[in-house]
Amino acid sequence: QKTIYRSFRALPLDTFKIAYEQIYNRGQNIDGTALFFSRTNFEIPPYVAHCIISSNIIYDKNILVSIMRTDNPYGVESGYVEDLAIGLHGLTIKLGYMEVVDLTSIIKKHNINEKVIFYGVEDIVTSSFMLKLYSFFKKLTPNFVQFYKLPYRKIHGVVTRIEI
Repeated sequence: QKTIYRSFRALPLDTFKIAYEQIYNRGQNIDGTALFFSRTNFEIPPYVAHCIISSNIIYDKNILVSIMRTDNPYGVESGYVEDLAIGLHGLTIKLGYMEVVDLTSIIKKHNINEKVIFYGVEDIVTSSFMLKLYSFFKKLTPNFVQFYKLPYRKIHGVVTRIEI
């Protein structure tokens, strides 16, 4: 799993901001708000960099949504961070490890009306038996889109393929 994690290495926010701001300042942004799921608001997953930098898919308002599980069984906290960069914001949601929440209501609580929701999907191609097994079980496990029951009409999965 460490090999896979290293291959899907996140980009530091400061590095990402340089290219992001150049693209954003062109003024060819799509109307509305896009949500991008990320581990933290300060590291950019490869799929987000691909969407925004490589594919020039950038909205007027882009929000990195980070969901973190805490060591406490219960409790829900959320915080909105404005202006990580021009047009780039963050939403951090902290959940107790036993919490099952309506993620959509937490997003709405912060007056976010998303037009589209992006999430990353890893596709692992390998000759290693153990990594093939890991990939197989990963495909069997429900992803967070199914778990959090996000609105399916707004969801877009972005596949990142890795060959190990």
